[in-house]
Amino acid sequence: CNELESHRMFLRWREDFSHRIGMVKLIEQPLIHKGAFYVGTPDLVATIDDRLTLVDWKTCREGQHRVRPEWLLQMGAYAAMLKSCYDLSVNHGMNVVIAADRIVIQPWNRMDLVDGWRRFAGFLVEHHARLASFGNEINHAALTALTPLFR
Repeated sequence: CNELESHRMFLRWREDFSHRIGMVKLIEQPLIHKGAFYVGTPDLVATIDDRLTLVDWKTCREGQHRVRPEWLLQMGAYAAMLKSCYDLSVNHGMNVVIAADRIVIQPWNRMDLVDGWRRFAGFLVEHHARLASFGNEINHAALTALTPLFR
């Protein structure tokens, strides 16, 4: 991505999306889930079209506006961290794919975010179980915290 293309992406974002942003709650805030022991940095939590929304920016070259299904896992993990850190529940999410020629929005609803979190947590359980099997107490604590999700 060269400087001219980056500038064109910014102009596209400003023209097609920025006016939709209302009150901002959080921008690029590194977080750690208090019980599950993972970290992440949500791009934006703000009112978008008057609804509290978790936003994750993605950039791409012109003509490559592909939405990836694994982004839902990331969004679910971010939503769970917001709940863990700030007791903030978000019921709407969106990946905003920005290119110089257009913006593509993949919306996520509350059930999508719950599903994304559960799928992410499944992988997280495997990770913590493996490390807990070597005697790591932190991973054992995280595994214990995640276990109720799968009952």
